[in-house]
Amino acid sequence: MNLCFFRDKDGHEIDLLIKRSGVLYPIEIKKHIHCDKNDITAFKQLDKIPDMKRGEGCVICMAEDVFPITATDRAVGVRYL
Repeated sequence: MNLCFFRDKDGHEIDLLIKRSGVLYPIEIKKHIHCDKNDITAFKQLDKIPDMKRGEGCVICMAEDVFPITATDRAVGVRYL
C-alpha cells in the first residue's frame, strides 16, 4: 500500500491517495460540515491515469454522520475515524 498526494498540471488536488493493487482510493479532508460533489471534482482526474482504476473515495469532514455524495463516494464525519 502506498500513500501520496495528488496535484496535476492544471492544479487539481487530492489531499490523500491510497494506492493498493493498482487501484487509487482518493480522500479529501475538509473542515466544513456540508460536503457535496464540489468537494470531489478532482477525483475524476484519476480516471485519466493509464493502467489505474479509481476505487471508492471519501471526504473526511465535520459532518455528524456518514452519507453518500455519489454512488461510489461518500462523506465521513471525523468522529467515525
